[in-house]
Amino acid sequence: MEVGKMTLLKNLHETFGTVVNYLFLNLLWLVFSLPVVTIPASATAMFGVINYWKNTGEEDVIRPFITEFKRYFFSSQKVGVIFLGLGLIPLTGFFYVLPKLNNFENMVLILLISFTLIYLLTTVFIFPALSRNDHVNSFYTIRYAFLVSISQFHIAMIALAVTAAMILVVYVFPITLFIGSSMALVINLLFTRALDKVDLLKQKYGLAEEV
Repeated sequence: MEVGKMTLLKNLHETFGTVVNYLFLNLLWLVFSLPVVTIPASATAMFGVINYWKNTGEEDVIRPFITEFKRYFFSSQKVGVIFLGLGLIPLTGFFYVLPKLNNFENMVLILLISFTLIYLLTTVFIFPALSRNDHVNSFYTIRYAFLVSISQFHIAMIALAVTAAMILVVYVFPITLFIGSSMALVINLLFTRALDKVDLLKQKYGLAEEV
């Protein structure tokens, strides 16, 4: 009886510690995102800390977050600028180009929807991809996230649905923004699942190249 009680208390203590760590991580993400322009670096650092916990088994929050934030600051900023620019393409197409077309509306609409879907799927995986790569080449990271999302389309769609649902929940209940790190955990798990699937395909077909 005592052993069972001790085990229960131990599990509760570990669960409480994990919850506190994620809440603290979320707070750091929010604080470091306040300047707005640092959102890409802050998001990458959050995914980096989650990977750090998984790989080391340690529970530090501040030190690994600061380390990851500094490590990926410039590369994440470049990726953020590139993605912001790419995001203007569907916006311009839907709101300015498409309404002025008299012919080929359906073809342009299909192209815009396809581009937007690929853009969103890649965006969902861009920060977990960046947090796992030491490449400073921004285009390599974008290509990496793109290929993973396309090769594992169903997993990327689930990640996109989770992200959309979380955004909707935050819109309806703004207080839930303080548990945003839980969404990062889910996205990171899905990204890991996608990478595992990619590795299996590479082994099956004897592919040596990355994704």
